[in-house]
Amino acid sequence: MQRAMFTAAVIMTATLILIPNRPAGTAPQNLLSAEDVISKNIQAAGGADALARVKTLAFSAGPAGYTASADGRMKVRYVLEEPASYEVLIVSGTSVRRNSLNRVSELSGVERGRWLCFARLAGGLFTLKNFGSGLTYEGLKVLGPERHHILSTTVDGLRASFSVDASDFLVKRMVLSGKDAAGEIWEESTEFGSSEAVEGIKLPTALYISQVGVGGTYSPGPRPLADFKLNAELEAGFFDDLKVNAGRAQASPGRLEGNVLFSQFDEEDLFVRIFTNWTEEDIRAAGLKNGDVLILTSGGAEFESKLYVLENQVDDPAVYSPGNSLFTHTPTRYPAFYAQFNTLSPKERFDDFKVQVKVLAPIQARKKEQRRSS
Repeated sequence: MQRAMFTAAVIMTATLILIPNRPAGTAPQNLLSAEDVISKNIQAAGGADALARVKTLAFSAGPAGYTASADGRMKVRYVLEEPASYEVLIVSGTSVRRNSLNRVSELSGVERGRWLCFARLAGGLFTLKNFGSGLTYEGLKVLGPERHHILSTTVDGLRASFSVDASDFLVKRMVLSGKDAAGEIWEESTEFGSSEAVEGIKLPTALYISQVGVGGTYSPGPRPLADFKLNAELEAGFFDDLKVNAGRAQASPGRLEGNVLFSQFDEEDLFVRIFTNWTEEDIRAAGLKNGDVLILTSGGAEFESKLYVLENQVDDPAVYSPGNSLFTHTPTRYPAFYAQFNTLSPKERFDDFKVQVKVLAPIQARKKEQRRSS
């Protein structure tokens, strides 16, 4: 309900009482300063003393497990089924490193900036305490019946703008904007759902992420937050360990070898997804292309699946018919490829697959040679 009200308010005519170039600690008559808003925001979340006692916050959002530290460090571990993990991301200082399916990279540009902002916000228990005196108060935005104090700062070249509800002083929205590597305007908005108290600290129960120009299956979508833990014990070197448990992927002309990272079986609809550790890099190395038919085998199960590098490139609706399979990926949701049966019939075949295809089991794929007509 809270998100619906906030979203509806955004599309209404908004009035912003602007306070140009006003530093923290100053405010016109009848308006708060940046320091006032930050102080009230911290108090609303649980109070300065309570927040100071929390050194780490852990929580989950779908396949991602987050651990944020009060000093701005953060580790994110992506798991579809234990013990397999396919990606780990670590924010430390101004560095953001990622290990995605055993490929380690250092992030830069807007991707680095957005993670630095989120780590600082989450480490501050979703308050503005870790942004401090760097925030500028820009005014009071009137959104229908709602009023939001707007504060902004710059983090790693990105403009970060925060909406703090004037009624309860919790952060309700973070908007990041800047330019990507191509010089194009980039903007991402994160709205925060209703809060719940965890050991006296108010934390959001969901994130609603949207990016300008991104929609459909590529939109990040809502992310319910759960499994909150305060001050969890961490192993030595926790914020330095980038290891994943994703098996090993190999590619040769017309062939792929790897591991199953997760199998999703829906008994009611006989729906199946088999997630692998193969990426676009492996598909290219194997010389595979859209429309190729692959023969996949794992644990004694064997089936054919039609390859499309991206699901929005499908030009053959038959791949969604009962018994047929599609092999594809959606990189904003999962970096590797998966085989999907919308209906795996008959039921005996579904049950057989469920027994044979297991997490981290070896899986192979080979291109099916098409017979030439005489």
